[in-house]
Amino acid sequence: MINTMKHIAIGILCLLIGLSSCSDRKLAGLLRDFRNSEIVTDVAIEMVREHDIVNCIPGPSAARLVIYHDSLACSSCQINHLYGKIDLFHLADSLGSFDVLTIFSPKEEEYDNVMKELMQSGFPYPVYVDSYREFIRANAAIPSDSRFHTFLLDCTGHPVFAGDPCASREMWNLFEKALYNVIENGGECR
Repeated sequence: MINTMKHIAIGILCLLIGLSSCSDRKLAGLLRDFRNSEIVTDVAIEMVREHDIVNCIPGPSAARLVIYHDSLACSSCQINHLYGKIDLFHLADSLGSFDVLTIFSPKEEEYDNVMKELMQSGFPYPVYVDSYREFIRANAAIPSDSRFHTFLLDCTGHPVFAGDPCASREMWNLFEKALYNVIENGGECR
């Protein structure tokens, strides 16, 4: 039963996407490859918290939810929706055994505006900016499909859940199951 938990959360994403046909087999293969990859989060990035900017390398974590906004995403739109993810940060605070890593990777010409908007947003939790694309360079396994840009990692850096937990009650429940599985097993999904 425990072994199946690892595949349930990511498998459900396939069901929610509605797999059928050749393109769906491609998506299932992409999901399988992503699940088997190791994502590196200890890269040099900038942390923005309210009005402070600090260069940092995120430390290890038993479980980590990554919310990645690539250069194709509308950074201003995503910054305006940060408060829509606040429940994830509150859950991280209450459990203390996982963290949320929100990473923006703006185009070079958008960097100044993104930093300005982040500092003006007043968001009370750290948000990270990958101005030199170190994060994505270290993680070529992250699919370009934005449905895979929010994912939960276990302590080994392997994705154990993909999808936005805030998208629906069902996704939140699946996310919590995957998260508690990782926490109960000392940081590894079993």
